[in-house]
Order: sequence, then C-alpha cells, then structure tokens
Amino acid sequence: MKYPWYSRIAPLSWIVSEHVDDGRQAINFSDINHGGEGRDNVVDVVKEGSMPPSYFTRFALHQQAKLSKAEIATLVAGLETMPEFRTRSPAGG
Repeated sequence: MKYPWYSRIAPLSWIVSEHVDDGRQAINFSDINHGGEGRDNVVDVVKEGSMPPSYFTRFALHQQAKLSKAEIATLVAGLETMPEFRTRSPAGG
C-alpha cells in the first residue's frame, strides 16, 4: 500500500494509522472468507455512497477516490458476483 506524504508526519501519521486499523477491523479483504460484520455490509456501504467517507475527499484531497454512479454500479455488480458478498437471505428464508 502506498501511503500519502503526510502519513509520515505526526500527528497526521497517527490519524492515518488509526483509520487504516479501523478499516481493517471492519473488513479485511485478505481474510474475507472468515466472515465478520463488515463483510455483510460492504455492498450496502458502496450503494449508499458512504465510501469513501466525506472527510477523505474534503479540501480537494483524494478526489480520485470519489466514485461516479457508473463506477458504483460496476463495483456493486462485481461484488455481488463474489460468493463472499452475495446478499444473504434472512434466516429461514
């Protein structure tokens, strides 16, 4: 992973590190087959547009991270083809 220049300057480095750790706790794509609540929410989070979080693209930072509607649709379609991200039916359904 390539980190931005400011990730090497305290206290910004601490914030970046915390965000990365929080993200990995929510969902770790290296360990996706072991479940976790993050996995069950990935498609919904992408669909509702809360990724990337608004603070990530504020002040013209990381503008390339903003997804267009077409990119969101493509990403969701791709995720939904993966067994790990298929919409789960309610228990007994």
